[in-house]
Amino acid sequence: MRIKNTKLLVSLFAIIPSLAVANAFNVNWQGAKATAMGEAFVAQADDASAVYYNPAGMSQLDGKNIIGGGTIVTTQHKLNTDDDYTYYGKNGIFFVPNVFYTQKINDHISVGAGVYANYGLGTKHGDGFPTKYLLGNKETYVQAASVTSAISYQVTPKLSIAAGGVYQFLELKLKSKVNSKSLSGGVIEQDGEWDFDFDDDGAWGYNLGVLYKANDQFSIGLNYKSKITHDLSGDSKVSIDSALSSISTMLTKDVTASVTMPANASVGVAYKQAQWTIEVDALWVGWSDFDKIYIPELDATALKNYDNTVSYHFGLQYVLSDVVSLRGGFVYDPTPIPSSTLDPTLPSGDRYSTSVGIGFNLKNNWTIDVAYQYIIDKGGYFDNSTGTDSLTGLHYQGDLSGVVFNIIGLSVSKKL
Repeated sequence: MRIKNTKLLVSLFAIIPSLAVANAFNVNWQGAKATAMGEAFVAQADDASAVYYNPAGMSQLDGKNIIGGGTIVTTQHKLNTDDDYTYYGKNGIFFVPNVFYTQKINDHISVGAGVYANYGLGTKHGDGFPTKYLLGNKETYVQAASVTSAISYQVTPKLSIAAGGVYQFLELKLKSKVNSKSLSGGVIEQDGEWDFDFDDDGAWGYNLGVLYKANDQFSIGLNYKSKITHDLSGDSKVSIDSALSSISTMLTKDVTASVTMPANASVGVAYKQAQWTIEVDALWVGWSDFDKIYIPELDATALKNYDNTVSYHFGLQYVLSDVVSLRGGFVYDPTPIPSSTLDPTLPSGDRYSTSVGIGFNLKNNWTIDVAYQYIIDKGGYFDNSTGTDSLTGLHYQGDLSGVVFNIIGLSVSKKL
């Protein structure tokens, strides 16, 4: 059997934007207090997670402070096809850890460091899911782990500035089925498998922050995180019936790719009055930097064409007593994914979330914060070139819906 390389590559790489879809999930849950307030925290930044949200806030923290914890994320989604069939993706569960430390050096200088994961998650589909032959539609996994350090300087009692470096590692895995029956003219029934496994040695970025406290009531925060470009290396591996060994030979090889985690900038205003704190933030993410993916070893290019986004975050806190604080939040987060590249790998439309939480100030300078956030994702209608298998001529389309996230966060902090 002879197969034209060009035809095969067009089919298999038609939906390579799956890589970018996974990266569209920006994990912003780096502290349970901030999560409970809808991540509206850049103008407060008053615990050690300031290292992430706004390192200029470290100037507010006396002595040595440490905070650690994590977030459990559960996901679910489904695909409703035009012929009235419904296919459910496998429910996912992920853990997002973090730890941050700050120390005041003198009246003007504070330093901090942290380890966290701010991009991640993924999707899994069973063997019966109709889009399993599209690259990454069997399973997609992405995880970015970051190590950061920062220094803040209190210019005046009202104004603090900060800067820091970020070193980030990225791991990316894609799994899909290969339609052996189609490729063999109906002779071979058992599907093959195609796996990509990428990682890198890390890449550098930076982080800037400003905090201005106009008075005891009003504060304004600014934070900027640079884009980080990863030069990934790994392997492409096809496991298939020996009768189709030419496909395995052609596609099983070492591969490289370049992936950019986008820059983002946030601005927020907080107002405190008696027991109440209210904050409103806007977060810009430069997703347009993620315009394409190129894998030179397979001479494959995929246009992504993401749009920049601005999400809006609203947070509220009520100090019930010296021990207990109650919190709530709301987020509107528009999708960066245009309809031309939406697919089931990580279905994402505009998102709306609500959150609640509680904080406990305990003896000996211990604090425990708990948060719950519920996210509804509108999904979208999937009908574009990424869903067409050029080998079989089959076109996959349908309504991506039922996309829900449950977020449970816990942070434990102590002033040392």
